[in-house]
Amino acid sequence: MKILTVGVFDGLHAGHVRYLKAARKLGEAKIGADADESVELIVVLAVDEVVDKGPGRPVFKYDDRRAALLALTCVDRVVENATTNTVTHIIDERAALYVRGDEYDGALERLQGAAHDDYARDLNACDTVGTEVAFVKTMLGYASSTDIARRTVIPANAAETVGAIRDKY
Repeated sequence: MKILTVGVFDGLHAGHVRYLKAARKLGEAKIGADADESVELIVVLAVDEVVDKGPGRPVFKYDDRRAALLALTCVDRVVENATTNTVTHIIDERAALYVRGDEYDGALERLQGAAHDDYARDLNACDTVGTEVAFVKTMLGYASSTDIARRTVIPANAAETVGAIRDKY
């Protein structure tokens, strides 16, 4: 049974790991004791050029994010995504499950603009190929954006310091 999930996974953290393990467990629960079927968790990973998380993101380049994901025993395969939606992957893989974090449950009513349109395209593709959409509870307190912002402290005199370094060297 193929399970498809999607993301940037910039700054892989415990929240990501728990999310991916939970996505895999959804598939394992669906097949139950059926020894003839196995679970394959496929992560559709955004390439650097389509990451829209703010300036300086992603912090970790695609190859590094891919390597970190493949190091997890719960992840079987990582595929490159060069668009802002996953329609092609949903259609090509024909996964039994398309898993997102629970922040996407009912998200069409909350999302606006391109984010709304991309997610709507994903859901329509799932409907077209018969892929079930499922949601995994995300952990509060884990967000790469917040974590990276905490670690990126720019001193008040940064421009002055950079200017002095440039002048000296």
